[in-house]
Amino acid sequence: MGRRLSEKETLMRSILDAFPCAVLVLDENLEIIDFNKASESLTGKNRDLLLQKLCGEIIGCIRETESEDGCGTTQFCTECVVRNSALEAWEGNKVVRRREVMRLQRGGGIVKMHLLITASPFHYEDRLLVLLAIEDVTKIMGLGGLLPICSHCKKIRNDREYWENIEEYMSVHTGVLFSHGICPDCLNEHYGELLERNRVRQ
Repeated sequence: MGRRLSEKETLMRSILDAFPCAVLVLDENLEIIDFNKASESLTGKNRDLLLQKLCGEIIGCIRETESEDGCGTTQFCTECVVRNSALEAWEGNKVVRRREVMRLQRGGGIVKMHLLITASPFHYEDRLLVLLAIEDVTKIMGLGGLLPICSHCKKIRNDREYWENIEEYMSVHTGVLFSHGICPDCLNEHYGELLERNRVRQ
């Protein structure tokens, strides 16, 4: 039977598990020493299969299988944003939402995933550790394909064949909110006379 968590540790575990994206705690060897529940969803692995492993192993990086020594030892590892972000954090820097496209093993096949990587150093019990967050934004980046847009009113045709304002479409699919302004070209085209009258009065 493991020891009971203190009240402070229970609070920290609840906070860590509340994060909707995968959050890993890495040691000086960049091995995982703790993680949140969302990490299990991202990796498809349970607690026993995550601890003391490297990121490439647990997220299913196809490159880590190209070397007998695994993650961190292939010719591609020097370019890996996940690894480099963790190393930067280990040197005392913070990395915020750095983008990486990775080919990962999933369900017997290979999928391309768009990830945002955030890494930050922190001290715990006189030990330097790295907090690494991995956000899967594959669905959002999927909007990078072709979108049918009206050449006149600029409405977008959604997957249910309805036409909706671009602001509504983007808000639903990406969470982006819009504020409105007017560009210099449209300002001149639509309000040019008014602007000229104001200039003359001044």
